[in-house]
Amino acid sequence: MIYKLLSLTNRPQKGFAAAVLIAALLTLNTPSSVLSAARSSAANGTTQLTHAVNKLNYWMSGSGETEGWRRYLMMNELEAQTGLGSQADLHVLGKIQSRFHSDVPGLKHPVFQNVKNAIDNQIDRLAASRTADISSLLASAKSKFVRSSVATLEQQRDTAVSDLGSLKRYYRATMSSRSRSEIFFDLQLDPMIEFLNDIDLKIAPEVSVGKIDSMIKDVKKEIDAVETRLDALPIGPEPDDEEDQLKLNSPSEDKDDATGNLGEIIPAEILIDNRPQEDNEKESADQLRQKIQLLEDKVDALNAQRKTVLKADRPRLTQRAKDARQLLKFERNFENLINGHGDPYFVTAATSLETFSRAFFFGTSGNLQEDFLKQLLVLEKQIPRLGTDDHRDAAGITGATLRWLEQAGQTPELITAIRSRYSLPNFYLTVSSSLINRLAGQTLNDRQRIRQQMGGRLVRGRATTNAAVSIEFVDDPNQIQANLRLNGTVQSGSYVQQGKIQVFTRADGNIAAVRRVFANVGGVHADPPEVDAAFSASYVGTSSSLGLVDRIARKQFEKARGGAERFAENDAKEKLIEQFGNQSNEPIKNGNQRLAELRKKTLEKSDVLPSAHLRSLHNGIQVIAKKETLRTLAANTTPVALSVQPEIAVRMHDTIVSNFLNKTFSGKVFTSDELAGEIAELTGEIPPGLSGANEDGEEAESFTIYFSRIRPIELQFVNQTFRVVVSARDFAQGGNKIGEGLKIVLTFKIISQDGVLKLQRDGNVELEYLDKKRTPKLVAFRSFLDERLNSQAVTDEEPTALPANLLPIEQVPALQDSPIAKQLRLVQFRCENGWLYLGWNQEATPGASINWIYDLPGIWR
Repeated sequence: MIYKLLSLTNRPQKGFAAAVLIAALLTLNTPSSVLSAARSSAANGTTQLTHAVNKLNYWMSGSGETEGWRRYLMMNELEAQTGLGSQADLHVLGKIQSRFHSDVPGLKHPVFQNVKNAIDNQIDRLAASRTADISSLLASAKSKFVRSSVATLEQQRDTAVSDLGSLKRYYRATMSSRSRSEIFFDLQLDPMIEFLNDIDLKIAPEVSVGKIDSMIKDVKKEIDAVETRLDALPIGPEPDDEEDQLKLNSPSEDKDDATGNLGEIIPAEILIDNRPQEDNEKESADQLRQKIQLLEDKVDALNAQRKTVLKADRPRLTQRAKDARQLLKFERNFENLINGHGDPYFVTAATSLETFSRAFFFGTSGNLQEDFLKQLLVLEKQIPRLGTDDHRDAAGITGATLRWLEQAGQTPELITAIRSRYSLPNFYLTVSSSLINRLAGQTLNDRQRIRQQMGGRLVRGRATTNAAVSIEFVDDPNQIQANLRLNGTVQSGSYVQQGKIQVFTRADGNIAAVRRVFANVGGVHADPPEVDAAFSASYVGTSSSLGLVDRIARKQFEKARGGAERFAENDAKEKLIEQFGNQSNEPIKNGNQRLAELRKKTLEKSDVLPSAHLRSLHNGIQVIAKKETLRTLAANTTPVALSVQPEIAVRMHDTIVSNFLNKTFSGKVFTSDELAGEIAELTGEIPPGLSGANEDGEEAESFTIYFSRIRPIELQFVNQTFRVVVSARDFAQGGNKIGEGLKIVLTFKIISQDGVLKLQRDGNVELEYLDKKRTPKLVAFRSFLDERLNSQAVTDEEPTALPANLLPIEQVPALQDSPIAKQLRLVQFRCENGWLYLGWNQEATPGASINWIYDLPGIWR
């Protein structure tokens, strides 16, 4: 007796595919910008690891062995630790490291070895940064200056040449000869490799021109300080000091001539010592004048020494300048092509060239140690400010300093420790399991005919199947881990024809299947399905009215019941494993293909995208991203836990926007036309005043503006408002030029007006001076801007209407085609302490929102 236990096993079912698709491929419905990017991480250790992991994923794409390698090498966990960067878990990294160091055949391939070496370096760097606090590391950093060597530069040069060679071989294998020739020509790839192989790597002498220049500068500061003290002395002696003055002015009894030759006055070792000399506050005017003369003699001696060193070192300095300029040209070749060639081989080669270029510049500098000590002084001043209300400016200056230290190859453990504490993830996207199950879960109700051979008998009847597909998420900080579950029941009535008599039976069964699915930004894999089935059969009767026939049929049924139930259970398990596996394999395969395609696209923008990883919670899944660069930090805090938990929740720190804009504007000079183009690309429209015409419709005169290197444009979330802060200097229009800088601060808030959300300016535009120096021209310019930006006409402007629920459905094609997007309702909006909290619930049925709790302090009524 075989019943139609699972009607869904005999035809494709949408429930399985949809559920797996949501569980395994939800990442594809998030913005591509949250995917891990090869050039997004700041620390060299993290950059190296990210390069290696991206190249491995790229290399394995499409291979039938990908899933096996991903499982064994714990690639999902590795992608999470790579995304965490300086916050990575050393214990997890250690477990992954042991896999890459195993003797499994195939791991000797260079693409695996690159990841192994990168993991080793990252663990060493993280371990060194976690053995002491930041204060201790900073205090000991002064004694840990690393002087570059020719061997170090040669090693970095060889790495760049190797990566350029890998790029060359990869394009030869994957690109047509014509396309390959074009990109090789545009990059100047062969001349670049030849140049690097022939570059003359010479470091500066121990006492270099730069060091002497620094010493001269310090001595001149001493002279200025002594002259200031001399000017402060009284014109004549005070009454109480007359006797002392007479003694001081009397002839010296010393035999040595105080005005002897320079060698007697300044020992040779003093000539290379730039430490300030201690002053005696009670020195007389003559003594101060004598000290000034000694210092001036020291300057003369240093200048003489400078001429000697310069003459000997001039050939090296001249060649260094030429080589540095050529390296920058090669870097620009890569920058010009990054948008069309963003594969990991291209990105790795570009970054390796940039790394060597910076190492060459710093390593051949003659004044690196003095500059290094100055950078440490900057950190000493700024780090205490990172935990105060002034943390944004401090973070900007600290980020720029860390970039200098990183590129100079100094104090990696200090850099990592600072980023570990003050550069936390700045973007979180959470989707609840309830929403995912509403979208992916499915109830299956089916009724089908039974026609099955069992034991030589034909069994016929009807079977009704009721099953539900759901997704159960498991807490996992390193990946999405989900159990795809099917649970159902089967009820059937059937009969067997024995001659003219029909024997009727009934069967009741429970069916269950589960498959564990694992996903991260690099790919998806799943365990084999596990299934279970349990059935019980019962005798109903026969078509005969004779009691004897009924008793015989019942005995035969009882005799065959156990075997029939086992046969039914085994048959159901076999079919369920096959169907459940096949139908969940297809979306996993498609998802991996789409992830591979998306990785290629996102790598083209990898220098501006954040690093990211995925994780699962018991009640949903989460995307965690961090946008930082060599010169910027990410969030200095984590978002707070709020009582309202939306089904879709976004937590965004203001640094993610500021750091994104940093690459475009930091230290850049823009004409008004160029600035209009950049803003139009970011916002979709050209703001008034940059449109090429003034308010009277006449053509406006073009101007130029230089954006600050540190935090040129910031977005700040504070006090349920958000502020836009622009820092710029060197304004020029026509013949008018202003070299000093201003900080322009605009505050906005979102209001609800007649049920419509609108964007409104909040208060006047604030104009702050960037420098202590305030020239009359700058003051006048500030007054002009103040009058222009805060005029009555501007302040009376109508607020700008925003999309309903803050979802730009009409502007984004993907949202236009999404039914769920139109059902999302805004339930959370707050801006405070640098974080923006956004949340939506799905109103799947009318009136579902009646009992919702709203958290909207950022919506002003």
